[in-house]
Amino acid sequence: WCTSVLELGTEDIERSFNLAAANLDIARETEVVLGPLIVASSSWIELHPSEKQHVLSWVHTQLQLLEEDPEAQRQIAPSAAVFFASLNDKEQVNVWLAKATDERAPLWREKVLLALVAFYAKKQVFSEARRLISEIRIEDQKDKAIVETASAMAQLHPVDAAFLLDDVKDLNLSSAAARQLLEIPEVLSQPQGIYQLLLHLQGDPEELASCLEAMIHKDPEGKVADAVSSLFVHQASSGPSASVLLELCKHPAIAEFIPKRALDNYISGLEERAQIELASSVSHLVDDLQKQDVLKAEYAAELTAMMQG
Repeated sequence: WCTSVLELGTEDIERSFNLAAANLDIARETEVVLGPLIVASSSWIELHPSEKQHVLSWVHTQLQLLEEDPEAQRQIAPSAAVFFASLNDKEQVNVWLAKATDERAPLWREKVLLALVAFYAKKQVFSEARRLISEIRIEDQKDKAIVETASAMAQLHPVDAAFLLDDVKDLNLSSAAARQLLEIPEVLSQPQGIYQLLLHLQGDPEELASCLEAMIHKDPEGKVADAVSSLFVHQASSGPSASVLLELCKHPAIAEFIPKRALDNYISGLEERAQIELASSVSHLVDDLQKQDVLKAEYAAELTAMMQG
């Protein structure tokens, strides 16, 4: 319904909004009817900037009707916060975040933060989305916000998106998100991102094999196969690590025997391998620190998350 409203002419918009609001049962429909209407209002303003004050006035009128009903205000808070965020009115965003904050019902505040994260992620304002994620306290809500942001980041920042999923605590959710991201072409062009996402599937060998088969099947040019092969060959190979080889390449004698362009290409490949090795070695380091009684077990997960973040 809200989508069809956005297709109406200017003369019809207020009539449609007012009709819906007039039939609103505040006790039951604030969140499911008025909320989408308010979010649709922000889209209407984006399509018709000249109507901004007209629509803004309508939204304020509807929100004022809820002034004496704290429960209704909490229900509408996610939509109201997103509406004002779309207008870059941070003061009103904070007002509605405050209205949703109730120690007896902390989930409402988290719903506002999750709605804002989804809004900023869709707008590709990833710094703000990640800042808001850090404010979410309930674990399952934070997990949803991380997945929402990672999914939005994947096309522009595939490797960052892959690493962001490491912060998801729900293994089923992170695995499902990893599978989804591995279907995005931009992600499949980054070996480091591929490896990082495949780590989320390693607990289920059949699922991992199925995912790899599907990825390779969808890539007729063979780029994914080459990347995956390279990743696992380097991981399984013996001998010095890429980091050690990089240090050896700094010796001045190397440049006397190898053309500069060839050496630069080789070093570039080593640097990529070194980054992959670093990412995959964090868990090994943490395990070794615990075995050597250097790190207490209760800090292992936190240290891992910080080093992989």
